[in-house]
Amino acid sequence: ADLATELECTRLLIYDVAAKVDEDPARMLPREASMAKLKATEVARKMALEGMQMMGGYGYATEYDMVGHVRVALVSTIYGGTSEIQREIIAKTYGL
Repeated sequence: ADLATELECTRLLIYDVAAKVDEDPARMLPREASMAKLKATEVARKMALEGMQMMGGYGYATEYDMVGHVRVALVSTIYGGTSEIQREIIAKTYGL
């Protein structure tokens, strides 16, 4: 239930940012874009690791797709701007 709630909140955040971009494609949204990227990748990482744990030993076996999902989720927090960089962008937009 907790993961489903986090996933839904993340989806709504992404849709909100996408709607703002659709309204005005020239508008720059560094805070909102960074928040969406940060939240989406962190939730994906959390869900993948939780899924691996739920699968027990099978989660670590290369015969199953879970290992690949975990790798993709982990690298998503790095490429396109690390989670730390996204946090810095968000903080700067608040003047911190």
